[in-house]
Formats: sequence, structure tokens, C-alpha cells
Amino acid sequence: MNIVIGGSYHKFLHEINVLHKRLEREGHNVLAPIKDAEQRAVDDRYNYILFQGEEIKNPVDVQKRFMNKIRKADAFVVCNKGRIYWNDCGNGIGMGIWCNKES
Repeated sequence: MNIVIGGSYHKFLHEINVLHKRLEREGHNVLAPIKDAEQRAVDDRYNYILFQGEEIKNPVDVQKRFMNKIRKADAFVVCNKGRIYWNDCGNGIGMGIWCNKES
């Protein structure tokens, strides 16, 4: 199954990376974020996390590519370890719904 993991990349990137590895061990293909993702920068305007290789790219294009990955995925998994309800988690769930994926 193709999966995209959403959630707070700002706060729980370590947990998201652990989940990524677990899903791969179980035979799934994780489309995003990249494996062993490392935060390289935070975009000043949109507050997006930019991973290695994305630092100099337009953050709007980075977000569009992420949304396209959600559309291609079979499932959108929200990693909400800290039980954050609206800003971080709500945005992730909203993206999944917008792309017609069950969260």
C-alpha cells in the first residue's frame, strides 16, 4: 500500500521517522516524507518544514508536490503523538480530506 504520513513535522519528526520505518517493515511504500527525513529549514512565509534538498526550492511548489503524493497514495496516516487537535493535526487531516483520502 502507498502511504503518506502527515502530522507535525515541526514537533514529531523523530516519531514520524520511526513510523515510516515501521510501515516499510510491514511491506508498505511510504511516499512522503522521505526516509530518515531531516529538517533543513523552515520557510519564513508559509512555515513549511523543508527537508534536505528542498532548502532553495519554492515552498509553494514543495507543498504542491506533497499534495500530489497524497493524491497518489492509498492512505494518509496522521502521526499525532502529542494529541495536537487543530493547527498541526487539523491541517494534515484537512489535506487528506481535500485529496479524498481516509485519514
